[in-house]
Amino acid sequence: MTSEGSFIQPAIPRFDGHYDHWSMLMENFLRSKEFWELVESGYIEPSSASAQTEAQRKKTEEMKLKDLKVKNYLFQAIDRTVLDTILKKDTAKDIWDAMKKKFEGNAKVKRSHLQALRREFETLEMRSSEGVTEYFSRVMTVANKMRLYGEDMQDVKVVEKILRSLTEKFNYVVCSIEESKDIDALTVDELQSSLIVHEQKFQRRNGEEQVLKVTSEGGRGRGRGTFRGKGRGRGRADFNKATVECYRCHQLGHFQYECPSGNKEANYAELDEQEEMLLMSYVEMYQASREDAWFLDSGCSNHMCGNRTMFHDLDESFRHSVKLGNSKMDVMGKGTVKLLLDGVNHVVTEVYYIPELRNNLLSIGQLQERGLAILIKGGMCKIFHPEKGLIIQTNMSANRIDTTGGEVGETCDERDGSSEGEDRVRELQQSRERQPPMWMGDYVSGEGLSDDEVHMKYALEVLRRFSMMESNSVGSPIVPGFKISREENDDFVDETYYKQLVGSLMYLTTTRPDMMFVTCLISRYMTKPTKIHLQAAKRALRYLKGTVNYGIHYKKGGDGELLAFTDSDYAGDMEDRKSTSGYVFLMNSSAVSWCSKKQPIVTLSTTEAEFVAAAVCACQGVWIKRILKELGQFDGGCTTVMCDNSSTIKLSKNPVMHGRSKHIDVRFHFLRNLTKEGVIELVHCGSQDQVADIMTKPLKLDVFQKLRKLLGVCEISV
Repeated sequence: MTSEGSFIQPAIPRFDGHYDHWSMLMENFLRSKEFWELVESGYIEPSSASAQTEAQRKKTEEMKLKDLKVKNYLFQAIDRTVLDTILKKDTAKDIWDAMKKKFEGNAKVKRSHLQALRREFETLEMRSSEGVTEYFSRVMTVANKMRLYGEDMQDVKVVEKILRSLTEKFNYVVCSIEESKDIDALTVDELQSSLIVHEQKFQRRNGEEQVLKVTSEGGRGRGRGTFRGKGRGRGRADFNKATVECYRCHQLGHFQYECPSGNKEANYAELDEQEEMLLMSYVEMYQASREDAWFLDSGCSNHMCGNRTMFHDLDESFRHSVKLGNSKMDVMGKGTVKLLLDGVNHVVTEVYYIPELRNNLLSIGQLQERGLAILIKGGMCKIFHPEKGLIIQTNMSANRIDTTGGEVGETCDERDGSSEGEDRVRELQQSRERQPPMWMGDYVSGEGLSDDEVHMKYALEVLRRFSMMESNSVGSPIVPGFKISREENDDFVDETYYKQLVGSLMYLTTTRPDMMFVTCLISRYMTKPTKIHLQAAKRALRYLKGTVNYGIHYKKGGDGELLAFTDSDYAGDMEDRKSTSGYVFLMNSSAVSWCSKKQPIVTLSTTEAEFVAAAVCACQGVWIKRILKELGQFDGGCTTVMCDNSSTIKLSKNPVMHGRSKHIDVRFHFLRNLTKEGVIELVHCGSQDQVADIMTKPLKLDVFQKLRKLLGVCEISV
């Protein structure tokens, strides 16, 4: 046994092929022995011992002895096969430097290793079966290797990488962290502890969900395993319902939606406080009959009626289906219903006829889309028209409007003899006129108003016209990563209303480059727009609601230098796979010209898409230089165009029509001529500094706000 004062000598680190790890351990070992100076500075043996004093000779002998000890440690740590490859082994420094050159390499080798580590770092993704601790270990291993090779790996870089590479189940956690914490100040350890807590909640929740599963001792059938609820397997033929417990009455033999004790509720809604209330209605059959009651519904997307006799005209060829609660019902037609309220006839258009429906439903959303305002107060329901004021006033009872047959509607007038078709033709003729809307007539000339006041007043009028003044604002005009396409199966919306909305946004893009991309995106679906397109347009209005007083701030002074940014979104269109071009011209750090447009051709690579976008940007640059020349502001210099694709820059300078570019339309090779003549110069810039990204794709909130600031768009006080 050892005495209390003794301790175990530290083991000499053995070289196992991982030089970075071994060198760190060996350096710490030699420093603890106070021998690191011999490795760092080296021992030089004097040429002549006669010229030294006694003290110098004694110090030389001590240094030589220490050097021999360090060499002994290195000989024990390094394998014989590796030592045989080292030619010079006179001093410890010689051996250490040989190992460093052999396994760490020179500057070029380090750069090559660093490039490989960068690629590995960027491609790291969390696996679905991987825990937070295991994934952090993989990321930090690569990050520490990059630090050893000289990379500046700050915590914010590692944190951002981890946040964007987590699995989908952490999406809401990532959003919460980005909104509530400062990413620049967040450390890796703090992020790991936060994610571990959420991971434990996931595991605990999954354990609780196992209790709710229904098991059966029935046969397997031909499906995948035994029956497990409402799965896709076909083995449900042997399922015994006698073992199922109803969550409403807690009796065996039936499911909750089949419970006989729930027959007093409407067939389209369940009144359960623990579930989301999709409808505002709860009806007892003895209080109201379906023939004379209409229910305000905040969940349904269309007006619905189950009484065939209430329709003034009905298109029975129209077919559709709707889901109400747990049941799916067929729509057997669409038509117009008239309601008589207080002696006045009201017309409701586009009402679905559903014979199975027990009660008549009025869609609040559809009423608001038509510009109507609904006020429910003091047991009264009042509906206001934007031009005619109060059009309907009726008593409310149990969330229903008591009527005597007729309609609440998008139009409240008693027809003056003109048919609906004539009104439609008149609307189309007015929409084709290339004039500002009539409701802009009082200020479109700008008389008596400043530019900022005109801009703000127009934005407020747009919000007021489309009933978005009371909507909640959002931070970006489009959801990050959102893809839009033509959905033939989705419900169509009023085409005239949609065109008016998009046209109003088009006027705004003359002073709001931050809304250019979303406006040009939704304008591609002017014919037969659907609800998904209308939702995208209304989100743009919600963004406008929070940025009414925003505009471009042009500063005085400056050098007047013209700087352009060009970018493209390769194959961004989901239907014809065409790319989107975008460019921005800045002068004195403020945008003076911008564009977002779908390319006229289908490109075969990102290089080709970027080349086409750069050619369009170059043409615009030539035109702007001519305008500046007429204004006396042109200095005759070259216009710099920033592009984040190095292949495009090389292609613009290469005079040879090689395989990557010979199929591109000749007109786009105009860019090469401009580059050769020195009119345009393409310069590479990083993707994080590419201002034109805001014109080509939906961005995350922090990136969008950063690029919006670079455009010069900011809050302006009037």
